[in-house]
Amino acid sequence: MPGRRCYQRELLAHAQEAPRRQRALFELLTTYLPHADRALVGTRTILDYLHTTLQLRRPSGDRITARMLWRWRRDHHFPLLRGAWRPRYCTPAITSTFAVTAWVLSQVDTDQILLFRVGKCTGGAAEGTRPRRPLVEKPPSPPGIGKGRWKRPLAMIEIGETRAPSHGA
Repeated sequence: MPGRRCYQRELLAHAQEAPRRQRALFELLTTYLPHADRALVGTRTILDYLHTTLQLRRPSGDRITARMLWRWRRDHHFPLLRGAWRPRYCTPAITSTFAVTAWVLSQVDTDQILLFRVGKCTGGAAEGTRPRRPLVEKPPSPPGIGKGRWKRPLAMIEIGETRAPSHGA
């Protein structure tokens, strides 16, 4: 039926179009903002850029790991020149901010099930819909209730004087 969307057909069309879009975005960035491109040297630097600047997270919401970068490079053409381990030295992985940004912008959407999810910034945002502190303070928890796990309350048992039973009198 004309006019109906087919997600599989859109994904196939995107897979064919993505490399051209990525090249075009990279050329656009390097043409108009050549002074803003930075090299990202080292896995930790690349992961920090993805996490803090681009706000990319795992689909579960956790931080992206180095293993994910290597898988993206292998399966999804993530722009990364891997480092080398030699007996006497090692060299770090390297990419650039424009190459990574162009790759992210050439994906289908911001909630890729196998790749990443774009998360919201949680650190020190001035705007928001929920107050930082509750308007009414909660009453303290009863003893024995802890955070996350229930803690057994301490029980005090008093033992009174005991008398030895008398045998016949």
